[in-house]
Amino acid sequence: MAEEYVGRKFETEFVEGDPPHSEIVGEIISAGKALHAMGLTPENAGNISVRTENGLLITVGGVSKGELNPDDVVEVVDFNFSRVKAVGRKEPSSEVPMHWLIYQCYPMAKAVIHAHDMLAVDNADKLKLTAGVHSTKEMASYGTEDQAYQVVEALKHVQYAVIRGHGIVCMGESLDEALELIINVHKSLKK
Repeated sequence: MAEEYVGRKFETEFVEGDPPHSEIVGEIISAGKALHAMGLTPENAGNISVRTENGLLITVGGVSKGELNPDDVVEVVDFNFSRVKAVGRKEPSSEVPMHWLIYQCYPMAKAVIHAHDMLAVDNADKLKLTAGVHSTKEMASYGTEDQAYQVVEALKHVQYAVIRGHGIVCMGESLDEALELIINVHKSLKK
């Protein structure tokens, strides 16, 4: 990751609500372990979300995706670029802006995964030629409005995009679909 992590760029307000649906949380934990095992979420990098009726379930910040437990997933029920309302006890990922905006702009998206596949970042031009993968126009600071809008633009005609100098993002009609696409792209680059 090229940019040093300095925390969230929004305030979090914790609100009352029902705990996240355990089956979906289990799927998020399993996806995190799979990404971590492949080296696509080094240290505490990356985040995973699933759309809900009220907003989105998302992994918390500061936790290895290989060591997630049910308390490491919170539900974001409202968002603007300066404030998040979340149900849970831990701070949501710093990448909430990107996830929230993707769901707002792409109704088909039911799950979003952001990983740090530097092999894809380093081969962005090859991915554009071979798979039609788009990249953000320029590097932007993580967790910002600028980055979120650039990612949404890069996803305009594809489900997988490269975030310049940072990582990749993938949306799917299910968490399994998004995870499978990330794995397949990564494996294709290792050939």
